Amino acid sequence: MSTRSVLVSLNSYTRRGAPGARAVAAGSRRLPQTRTSFEASRTLQTKATIDPSATSCSTHRGRLVLLDRDGVINEDVGSPGVLSVDTFTLIPGAAAAIARLKLAGASVCVVTNQTCVGKGLISEVELSDIHSRMRDLLLEQGGSAAVVDRIFVATRAADVPCHRRKPAPGMLVEAMDAFFRNRADSERLAMMTMVTMVGDSTTDMQAAAAAGITHRVMVATGHGAEILVALRAGGAGAMPLLISSPDDDPGDALPPETLPLVMYADIGEVVDAMLSDS
Repeated sequence: MSTRSVLVSLNSYTRRGAPGARAVAAGSRRLPQTRTSFEASRTLQTKATIDPSATSCSTHRGRLVLLDRDGVINEDVGSPGVLSVDTFTLIPGAAAAIARLKLAGASVCVVTNQTCVGKGLISEVELSDIHSRMRDLLLEQGGSAAVVDRIFVATRAADVPCHRRKPAPGMLVEAMDAFFRNRADSERLAMMTMVTMVGDSTTDMQAAAAAGITHRVMVATGHGAEILVALRAGGAGAMPLLISSPDDDPGDALPPETLPLVMYADIGEVVDAMLSDS
C-alpha cells in the first residue's frame, strides 16, 4: 500500500471525528491550569509565532503538526533521557522534514515530557540550553525554514500528578488552544481536523486520542522501533501500516484507545505522505 493511500485511508476513517473531539474543541480551556512557572514560561519563549498566514505558501496553511521530541526529532538515548547538549543528536532527515512542513504552510509545535527536570537530573536552564541546541541543529541541517513555532514541555516527575504530562492530554490541548486562539467554537471544531500528532510511543497516541486529535501518526524510530517489532510479530506487513482497529493488532502492541493510527518509518516519510495528500 502506498504512503498516500494509507494516509487517505486514515483521513476517510477519521473524517467522522473521534469521540470527545467536539468537547475538546468547545471546552478545552476548562482544564485546570496547574503548571509550574517554568512550564508556563517555556510555552512563551519562541522564535516564531503560530500564525498560519505568515508562511511562504498555502498548501498546508492552517494545519497544525504536533511533534514529540525524543525518538521523533532527535535520537532517543534511553532513560533518563537527554541530559546535556552533547548527547542531543537529530534523527537523519528530521530537520529537512520540518523545513518542508513549514514551507508548505504548516505550523509545527513540539510537545514533550521532560521528567528529568522534575527528578532533579537537570535544571530548567539546562533544558533550555538543550532546546536552543535543537533549534540551532535544525537550522544547520534543514536551512532557515527548519523552525519549530513553539515548544511545550511537561517537567513534573512521573510520580507527581499532572494533567499536562502525556498520556494526559493537557499539554496537547494547550498547544491547540494557542493555535485556535480567538476562534469561535464552531470554527475550532472544524480546525480539529487539521491537527496531526506525530509520536513514537503509546503515551503520545493516548494523549492525542484523549485530546480529540483524529490524525494520529506513529514513527518506527525511538520507542516506535519496539512497537513495530511487536506489530510484525502479530502479522503486520510492510510499512506504512494502517492500524484501524484491534483486529489489525492481534498481538496487542497498541492500546485500543489509540486506534486508528498510521505508522511510518520516520518523520521524513510522514511528511512525504502529508505533502503528497495536498
